[in-house]
Amino acid sequence: ESQPVQDSYISKGVRCSAIMRPVVDREIGVSASIRRQKTVAITRDNLLKSNTALAEELDFLTICVNSGVSVGYAGGTGSGKTTDMGVLLKNISYDKRIYSIEDSRELDLIAKDDNGKVLNRVIHTVTRPHEDPKSNVDAELLLKEALRQHPDIIVPAEMRGSEAWTAVNAGLTGHTIVTSVHANSAEEAYERIFMLCLEKNANMTEKMLMRQILKAFPVMVFKKQLSDGSRKIMSIVEGIDYVDGKIQFNTLYRFQKTNEYMDDNMKLHIDGFHKKINCISDRLALKWYENDVDETTIKKYARSDWSAATAYEIYERGEVNDTV
Repeated sequence: ESQPVQDSYISKGVRCSAIMRPVVDREIGVSASIRRQKTVAITRDNLLKSNTALAEELDFLTICVNSGVSVGYAGGTGSGKTTDMGVLLKNISYDKRIYSIEDSRELDLIAKDDNGKVLNRVIHTVTRPHEDPKSNVDAELLLKEALRQHPDIIVPAEMRGSEAWTAVNAGLTGHTIVTSVHANSAEEAYERIFMLCLEKNANMTEKMLMRQILKAFPVMVFKKQLSDGSRKIMSIVEGIDYVDGKIQFNTLYRFQKTNEYMDDNMKLHIDGFHKKINCISDRLALKWYENDVDETTIKKYARSDWSAATAYEIYERGEVNDTV
């Protein structure tokens, strides 16, 4: 009677949700669902072979996280956000300390060699819901604890509530955040984070709050499961600014659908390709440079005439080029 709706987990990678009377008809009794992760871990090669992403897109995201640029993943349930986060974080430099926060263990970020020796530094944590507020351990509490553990990368696997503002603050104070949020596009993801943060920032202006979010999460990825069952990175955008009630974006990559058809077994197939749209802003290029990304690598993603010397001159004049 007191908890007719409940979410929990059975074991690592196995989530369960259940509802019972009086929320459902008495004749039904109980309705439950179980979501189980694939036992075989998805790798970077799997993402490339399935045309989920370009190698250049995955390389770009890896450079971002290695150089202290926070990344958000947006998408619906089952779109593959957690899977992509796992692939990204397993390709991060092993000397970086990772602290993950989940409701149930789905991420497995510990890398081992052929002899079983652990190669990287990972702290996996899970929330512990409790009826007694004093005994409740939620995502916000674990996120605050993460700041005391001195990690290089904090991974709140999914932002659903008040922990969003704590994550934004962490991103603004030099921590690299990799997280996900339910949204229907990369652009809407920023609006969703704004709504999650609004409750704790009623006195902050809309413009100020949105600009804080854009600074905390410079890069947003949108992942989607298409109607043929395939999963694609649909777009990667760079959040630039918030002006006159509108978020300004720099779209870096986009998936473009070219064709869809039914095969002989009446199975739907969707064809398409990933396309680079724009180069990164001077601001992002300069942040990479200041975090030890070499100029040769930066020039693969920045405008053709970019140089560190010129970027510093522009920056000192307060004229950083944020558009392409």
